[in-house]
Amino acid sequence: MTGGTVKDCSFTGMIKESVYGYIGGIVAYMTGGNIENCTTKANIEEGSFGNLTGYCGGIVGYAQTANIKNCKFSGNLKSTSTYANDPDYTGGIVGYLNNGSTVEDNTVENAIITGSTYGATGGIVGLLYANSTVKNNTSYAQILGESQQHGGIIGKVEAATYTSEGNKYQNDSYGIGYDSDGNPSNNGCEKIVQAIKITTSSLTAAYAETAYSFTLKTDATEGTSVSWSMANGTTLPSGLNLGAATGVISGTPQRAGEYTFTVRASTGGEAVTKELKLKVNLVIKTSSLESGTVDENYSQTLSAAGASNVTWSLKAGDTLPAGISLSGGRISGTPEEAVIGKTFTVIASANGVTAEKLLTLSIKASEDENIIVPTIAITTMSLRSGVVGQAYNVTLYSSPSGATWGIDSGRLPSGLYLNSSTGRIYGTPELAEAPEFTVKAAKTGYTEVTKTFTITIEASTINNNTNDYHPVNEDPSQTNTVPLSSSGSGCETGFGIFGLAALGLLIRKHSK
Repeated sequence: MTGGTVKDCSFTGMIKESVYGYIGGIVAYMTGGNIENCTTKANIEEGSFGNLTGYCGGIVGYAQTANIKNCKFSGNLKSTSTYANDPDYTGGIVGYLNNGSTVEDNTVENAIITGSTYGATGGIVGLLYANSTVKNNTSYAQILGESQQHGGIIGKVEAATYTSEGNKYQNDSYGIGYDSDGNPSNNGCEKIVQAIKITTSSLTAAYAETAYSFTLKTDATEGTSVSWSMANGTTLPSGLNLGAATGVISGTPQRAGEYTFTVRASTGGEAVTKELKLKVNLVIKTSSLESGTVDENYSQTLSAAGASNVTWSLKAGDTLPAGISLSGGRISGTPEEAVIGKTFTVIASANGVTAEKLLTLSIKASEDENIIVPTIAITTMSLRSGVVGQAYNVTLYSSPSGATWGIDSGRLPSGLYLNSSTGRIYGTPELAEAPEFTVKAAKTGYTEVTKTFTITIEASTINNNTNDYHPVNEDPSQTNTVPLSSSGSGCETGFGIFGLAALGLLIRKHSK
């Protein structure tokens, strides 16, 4: 394109070039002229050109003494050349900007721009050469690739004088990756402080007097520094702290209960807050009971961590050996008859939370009796993994069957539960994690047994990344060059507009 004005045009589709080196969503090559109010939504890929330098832009590949204003690009822009002596220049609006050109008031929206190993890559301009102006542009593009010359606005400047002002970018360390002095800079560029959200919606349960760690999450772009603090005058449970730089809630909680608090996250701009809840469970520390003897006083006190005002009870339907009762956390009495491995579950309650523990108690007929008790076996070898948000269902097995099951230590993944009568572990996993836990199997007449398992819960594979752009038309046969309509004030087509102007194809000027 030489001179003239292209205005009010849009292109949607796919463009791929691997021969001539110039590629643009609206114009491949222009000297002089104007491009205004044009939009490209496309996948644009620049191939390997051998000994040719590549110029790849979402709107224009190469521009000299040209003006590009009020244009928009979204989609995927990619350069793939690996030739060191012939670098590629890739930009969300212009690949190569030369000699008195102006790029103003343009926007790169949801886009991924991938530069080649050699060359320069920018959210707006790949390479700025000679005296040109880049002004009031905004880029939200992700800049990828191995080249070190990349910037949120301009990849590289090779000009003694140039103008950069009022530009904003979101996803790179600097607005200009390689300025005229050879260093990165933010000359005329301002980084957009990302408006983040705290994505953590629930926390894994904690256990009193047990080490705890949970990392809070946001939707901030990877590498963004997030500062964390408590908000609204709230505090974490005693024994826990929030890492200001990491967002990790860690420590050893001391008191059981259900807690509500508010956390704040900030990236340096506006802070966001979120109210969260954390349940700190009681922990029954008693794991086994000594045996008793018929007609002799028996007493053993149960112990729990997390509260001093614990109320104790038996699980509904469970009983103790004849002559024995539970009162105030003390199992005591005078056993009336011998029994081997009597199984029951005790429940501890305090501060609105409860804990259960499966126990067994044997009563000997006499002090001198040597009880030989067979041992029940847990025959399940391992447990399958699960996926967040997908129903989970496995069953533990014992030999002989008919065991009563309980969690002896550790915890199940969040959202999963254990049926004590059937050994079924079921529910819908809530978090990606792999907690270790120990189950106990008990059956009257047998010695109880424990076994440690891990259930790995994997993150859902559903992709909710709204930054991925998928053009409406990805048919390679519909990427031909089509001239503008000769009538009207603009054009709109699902095909390429000025695809390969560098070939010397006739490009109609469209002006108003």
